[in-house]
Amino acid sequence: MYCGQCGEKSVDTAKFCGKCGASLQSKNVTLEKETVAQEERASRVIEPKEEPSKVTRSGIKSPVYAGFWLRTGALLIDTVMIAIVSFILGFIFAIPTVGTYIEYLASTFANLIVAVLAILYVGFTESSKMQGTVGKKLVGIKVVDLHGNRISFGRAIGRHMAKVLSFLIIYVGFMMAGFTERKQALHDMIAGCLVIRKQPDVSYNRSHEQSF
Repeated sequence: MYCGQCGEKSVDTAKFCGKCGASLQSKNVTLEKETVAQEERASRVIEPKEEPSKVTRSGIKSPVYAGFWLRTGALLIDTVMIAIVSFILGFIFAIPTVGTYIEYLASTFANLIVAVLAILYVGFTESSKMQGTVGKKLVGIKVVDLHGNRISFGRAIGRHMAKVLSFLIIYVGFMMAGFTERKQALHDMIAGCLVIRKQPDVSYNRSHEQSF
């Protein structure tokens, strides 16, 4: 034990300090505990705190939503592709019946086929590993659900069909992608989807499910 007055070390059975004569009865236990605590603190290795990065603290980076013009570029590419297919099919169906009433029916049938193919094209590509049409792939964006997962074929079809509402309100539904919080168009909100930019080596953070 140690003396509370002078700090002299004494044997455990001592009642008085051999150096200054101070009593050791009341202070020996407290002083001994304080001394042990000081020795323990001195023996500890204080490691410098490492400043965590945003990626380390949250696990991963947040998603980057695709804006209006990027989505418009993807739509233009897909529209050109569909127009080419429509022209080819229309030309094939019209050749045998030029100048006849059947030509009109054949052209209408060709347009119907193109419409169905366009729906299936969007449904299959956006629900596949590509997670987007050829146009979206070329501009580097993809379609996901609100948790960042790949959407189903049915949801992809539903999202595409919901675009009809945007046409009915004079394209306002499409323009919503330019000013909504998560860059969602009307059909995205209806289908519960998001369009985000592809980010290599970046996973979706589950902690962002409420804000994503």
